[in-house]
Amino acid sequence: MPQLRLPKPRAIIFDITGTASNTTFVNRFLVHYLRISVKSFIGINWGHVQINRDINMLRKAAKANPSWPQIPETDSLELIQQAVSDLVNFLIDNNLDCLAFAQLRFHVWFDGYDKGLLKTPIYSDVAIQMKKWRCDYNIPLYVYSQGWAEANRVFMSRTNNGDMSLLIDDYFDTSIGMPTDPTTFRKILEHIHQSPSDVVYLTKSSAAAKCAKNVGIFSILVLTHKKMQDMISDDEKKELIIIRTMNEIEFESILQQQQQK
Repeated sequence: MPQLRLPKPRAIIFDITGTASNTTFVNRFLVHYLRISVKSFIGINWGHVQINRDINMLRKAAKANPSWPQIPETDSLELIQQAVSDLVNFLIDNNLDCLAFAQLRFHVWFDGYDKGLLKTPIYSDVAIQMKKWRCDYNIPLYVYSQGWAEANRVFMSRTNNGDMSLLIDDYFDTSIGMPTDPTTFRKILEHIHQSPSDVVYLTKSSAAAKCAKNVGIFSILVLTHKKMQDMISDDEKKELIIIRTMNEIEFESILQQQQQK
């Protein structure tokens, strides 16, 4: 049964990782897929402009960081496959990143999604509520995440619950601003043409929730696991509304309409 009853908003903004999907999804599935698929991806696309550009960018990035595994100047597919694989695994293992690596991994992931080898595991309660909120209640839905907006568009288009991107009106990422900067949320509000009091924001980040709340947005922490709840301070528990699933939310005007039927 719903435990949190709110006025029906004019828009809902939510994050994906940790809010709509498990926080371990990227490391357990996407990163693993990158490790085991990068060699075959290079082989299949060998000679294409995109993969040549990816490899050249990675080679330059490695040269600028001499401690990284290097990519030789060679036409040998086997040598390039092994060198890129070594570099990719090194960057993952050492939690290092760069633009060239980000570009390659998204290309590998997008290829996996296109081939049906990858699907984003969306929580069942999220899928149910998204469909109800957008289709039945006509509430626009927006994604705001620190991940690349175009990547999130792909991630939501192929999920274990089908194409969820059809329900989302727009995507925002850190190109519009960081989630701890109030200006970010003001820009999003301006873009979606809504007042802060008419918007609900769902996130796993207490810092982002507090920032949006200070702008006037009704912010809710979605903490799906007890371990996540244990990481929240007592002051944050007093300051913020916390739920475990989106099924706990119901909107008052909708309830009233249902009761009148």
